[in-house]
Amino acid sequence: MTAAPVAEDGLGDLVPVHVTMGRLAATVRATVTVFAAVAAVLGAQSPVSYRWLLPMLCAFVGWTVVYVRIAWTHGVRPWLSGVDLTLACVLALALGKLVPEAALPRGTSWVAVAVSMMIIWAQPAGPIWTWVPAGLAVAASFVVGSQLAHVPDGGVMHGITLGTQAVAGAVVMQIAIRTGHEASRTFASLRVAQTEAEITAARQADELAQLCLLHNGPLTTLTMAIHSDCAHPSSLLRRRAAANLDALPRLAQFRSTSDGPVRLDERLAQIVVWYEAELHISTTLRPSLVTAEAADAFVDAVSACLENVVRHAEVDRAALDVGEQDGTIRVTVADGGRGFDPDALPDHRFGVRQSVIGRMRTAGGSARIRSAPGQGTTIELEWRDG
Repeated sequence: MTAAPVAEDGLGDLVPVHVTMGRLAATVRATVTVFAAVAAVLGAQSPVSYRWLLPMLCAFVGWTVVYVRIAWTHGVRPWLSGVDLTLACVLALALGKLVPEAALPRGTSWVAVAVSMMIIWAQPAGPIWTWVPAGLAVAASFVVGSQLAHVPDGGVMHGITLGTQAVAGAVVMQIAIRTGHEASRTFASLRVAQTEAEITAARQADELAQLCLLHNGPLTTLTMAIHSDCAHPSSLLRRRAAANLDALPRLAQFRSTSDGPVRLDERLAQIVVWYEAELHISTTLRPSLVTAEAADAFVDAVSACLENVVRHAEVDRAALDVGEQDGTIRVTVADGGRGFDPDALPDHRFGVRQSVIGRMRTAGGSARIRSAPGQGTTIELEWRDG
């Protein structure tokens, strides 16, 4: 038996089994004690002796306060049950001094109910071979107390009932405890698996970001240099090479981001300047605020889109639109180039699969590609906070 998870996910910390059982025992104990005390006072008739009743009731109620406090916090401890069953024996032996004569034969007196409850809730304290005999000893004390009180059947029938409760209660409690331990172990294994999955996902996301940085930076610059027909590198090639040298150290560490909002339109304006030597980019950059993580994803994805226009679209014009609608940030990159079939995209096209689609997914966004051979390409990038 386990308590409900305290965290929002189902794999949060669980309340330990012994504490759960202890809280249930404390609740039952407090309830039964209140009713027993009321019944004892209201039913005090001859031959009940107040010299016995009041001290025993005070001891019973006072011990209950101690029992409830300890069981609620630490569970049903062996010493707690030991003291409890000792008190149960005393109550059972003093039956004739505490219960009216008319209530003795029925076995429904407040002492009978209290003793029964104390026997049952002693069972979670330890193994069956320890607490079942202790419960049987209390049942025997009740029989002796009934005989001292001259109960007609000598309390044998109720004594058998108490003994049966000790055995049955022990079996049920042990099953509940074992089931709770199994559940706790299962949830512990799930928490470990979840943590490992989160670490793996974070590692993969970082590797993907590094690959995107490598793909969109140094590899593209090297490709431009290899296919350049000029004897001297162009200004664009020199500018890119310098930027790549500055960016390469980031391949060895996580990308750092701030916690505050970032102006996405300003970040993308820098990308436009980067490509202005090779593309005429018509822009509509409306002010938009996003998280630093989302801004990085948009910048990487837009860079990959424009890179594909330069390398594959066979046109020198593109359009970039940034805006917000109903809380969703939408960035559109479009060109009127040769286009392609997105469903027939080759496996080696890392730039589209990972630098665009995969990169947006790492930040909780999405990417949609609309293209066809000879009809240009439009890529919509979307992200929504929360």
